[in-house]
Amino acid sequence: MSNIRPEDVLPHPHSTIVRHKSYGSTHSNQHEITRSIKSNFDNGCLVQAFTIVVHADPEGSPQDQELAYLIEYSDGHIELFDQHSMSINRSSRESELIGLLRTLVYLGAGERLFYCPKRMMTQVFQQSPLLTTTVIKSKGVKSLLAHWHEFTSVNNSSHQTLPRSIFKEKEWDKLADLVNSSINNAPVVDLYSFIEIIDENDEVIAGYVGRSLKQWIFVCRRGRSAYMTFCDENNINDAYFYIVGKYKMKGFGDFIKDSVLKSSAQRLISVNQEQLIHEYDDSCHSWLFGCLIN
Repeated sequence: MSNIRPEDVLPHPHSTIVRHKSYGSTHSNQHEITRSIKSNFDNGCLVQAFTIVVHADPEGSPQDQELAYLIEYSDGHIELFDQHSMSINRSSRESELIGLLRTLVYLGAGERLFYCPKRMMTQVFQQSPLLTTTVIKSKGVKSLLAHWHEFTSVNNSSHQTLPRSIFKEKEWDKLADLVNSSINNAPVVDLYSFIEIIDENDEVIAGYVGRSLKQWIFVCRRGRSAYMTFCDENNINDAYFYIVGKYKMKGFGDFIKDSVLKSSAQRLISVNQEQLIHEYDDSCHSWLFGCLIN
């Protein structure tokens, strides 16, 4: 390791490298990594490369088959998450990784997801953040979603390729499809600009922001972009008059996070979450706008 020079493999060898500690459970670690990525996105720092590395300690050791994540950002700084126990050894752990990767796809980084095809001894992750990052970068990477099944073979010491069916293959394949279809631009406009933008062929998705039942969101998705506007008690009557019943409608079947008001990352995540978007029926109409109908 001492023969590898940072300046030979790092585009910005003098950039800040931050190693994050473990936050307890694997779910807590997933949440913290997602929070950090979203926070950087909101501050204008986009993910340039997200690389997964597999620990390679002997079978039976606590570190066997754990995953480490190296995240490089557009401003040159790097984050290293290698002090946790995330893996794909069980179905629930695999789901945590897929959930993390789905967030990255929603944020437009799907083509910048990689994995290191070489397993690394855990002693690599016991070095300084700079040296650990240097070693990882020196090993080369492969595109993750295009080769996710090959990635799973790195997860065992014999590099054995196990059947696709024992993994969540449909979810992995769907991630690859999402790279080419997810919305990657979601500007916010005022209500009256939103009304001017939408046309008779558009579909409007309505929902609540938060749980106060006093703030609404309207979204128009068009291609890879989505326009959104927020309403409160001051202008919801105008929104109802000009939008509801005038266009094809769908509804968010759950409350949208309050952070959507300020976070550009959360806006992209919200408009991409197809599982939250339901058919617009009488029940949905009553839930969203019952206070205006009476």
